[in-house]
Amino acid sequence: MGLPGAGKSTVKKERMSEELFVNVEPDQLKRYHKDCSSNMSEETDTEVHRWSVRRAVDAFEDAVRDSRRRNVLFDSSGSNSQWLARRLETARDAGYHTQLLWVDVPVEIALLRNRDRAKSRGQWCPENIILDKAKVMQASFEELRATVDVAERLQNWDPNGHELRRAQEDLYLYPAPRSRATVRPGDPSYGEAPPGARPPSPTPGSRRTIRIGPWKRSDEVMKAKSARLKWMDETYRGDREKYVLEEVLAGREILLERNMFPYALPPGMEHWTIWARSTMEHDALCVYIEGWLNARQPHNVTAWNYDDNRQMRTIDVWHVHVYFQGADGELPKFCTATQGGELSTNKTYARSPCSV
Repeated sequence: MGLPGAGKSTVKKERMSEELFVNVEPDQLKRYHKDCSSNMSEETDTEVHRWSVRRAVDAFEDAVRDSRRRNVLFDSSGSNSQWLARRLETARDAGYHTQLLWVDVPVEIALLRNRDRAKSRGQWCPENIILDKAKVMQASFEELRATVDVAERLQNWDPNGHELRRAQEDLYLYPAPRSRATVRPGDPSYGEAPPGARPPSPTPGSRRTIRIGPWKRSDEVMKAKSARLKWMDETYRGDREKYVLEEVLAGREILLERNMFPYALPPGMEHWTIWARSTMEHDALCVYIEGWLNARQPHNVTAWNYDDNRQMRTIDVWHVHVYFQGADGELPKFCTATQGGELSTNKTYARSPCSV
């Protein structure tokens, strides 16, 4: 058992070289499905996966009931403990000695390896699946180990190596879940910030220290944004600027708000937009953001920065993307004064119906 990208295939080859096994692996059966290809849609990929799992169960049951009594190796993530427990029960009922091997790596490394092999071999597992499985692997192993004759947890990465650091860097630049393999280290555009992204301030003590990556919206969020712009064009006859000036700024000179259609960002980081009737230069923008933060103390924001969205603006009213980083991986929290003069944490700070 182990996450996709944990290296189960490599470990399996090492173990299988010592003894003869019948290898049952759903991924190896996928190619026999009539719709299997390297560019399947998410829906087709799900159907092919489910089909391969059903065929793998059939193959496993045939193998353990074979009169030749060969060793059988069943390759599974193991995240569904009840499902795998039924396979183990089948093997025990057939008289087999059962062993459970958890090929364990941090989820960051599993995601990195999944991306690397997608680029090199075209083999891709949707990242939301890896993230979901990672949440239950420990509990699944603990539950299953009580049902087998031998259980082993194999750490399949080097804590003293650079792989984890490389994985963390990759996830900072290209936060999960991604819908497809991204550019990889060595590619000319790897890690390249968008035009207009401000480099971190070199001034000691400055909070404008976020390193901006090539962050983008997920397909789902981009679809929602496109639908919103379509509605805006239909309702305001293509005059998006009129909508922003009347409904978003609504008499204000400046508005800072959470972005309704945010980029996928590293943990604890949040995407905001600042709108203004007049262009704000760098120094004026920095003064405004710092003053805005100071007015909302106490807060947990440890860093911020901005991207002027150069060459990418879909509305011709001055606005830039602002990023806030919360402490300890938590999203930013701000305090505002209530009518009674008390402070309250505002987790749903005002957001206009635009925020693109």
